[in-house]
Amino acid sequence: IGTTKTVQVTISDGRCNLRTLPATVTITDGTGPTARCKSGVNVYLGSNGQVSIPGNTINDNSLGNCINSYVLTSTNFNCTNVTNTSIPLVQTITDSRDRTSTCNGSIIVWDTVKPIALCKPSVTVYLDTMGKVKLTPALLDNGSSDACGILSKTLNDSLFDCLDQGTHIVTMTVKDINNNTRTCLSTVTISDNAGVAIKCPDPISV
Repeated sequence: IGTTKTVQVTISDGRCNLRTLPATVTITDGTGPTARCKSGVNVYLGSNGQVSIPGNTINDNSLGNCINSYVLTSTNFNCTNVTNTSIPLVQTITDSRDRTSTCNGSIIVWDTVKPIALCKPSVTVYLDTMGKVKLTPALLDNGSSDACGILSKTLNDSLFDCLDQGTHIVTMTVKDINNNTRTCLSTVTISDNAGVAIKCPDPISV
């Protein structure tokens, strides 16, 4: 495009009489581009809670010869963009002659990455003087994390008494702020270390 070439044109009169003449041809692109966009394109965060999308993410078969670039108004997104609603974007396409066209589209940012659930391999807890003990996630947690943040940590079993002395497998469920969950296991040993409390009466006279 934009170059000039010389070609030879040969003319015949049908009786084998020929004449050849030179002609100059300039190559041009006479049609500008037409941008077309999609709406509601799904985009997914990575394990770091971020995503960077290419310029043609919302392209919908835009028209044009020799399109050089696709540019979006925004390309970087993170946990704050996870709202389950469309984020409007404008796509600008440019051809080799710097002619541009724009269109409007949108994306939806999703977080489908499960949190990292880490439990302590083994934990020993002791019954209190009432013969009871209550486990908390903090006792079992060993550094669980999520790029977008943890909403809750829950245990499948947390209340124990004298009849539960011994080892138990306890499951902790970690849920992030976007409702993705993952579990881990910990071996919990219930022990009675309180001993027996004996209270003697005050001295009496007989």
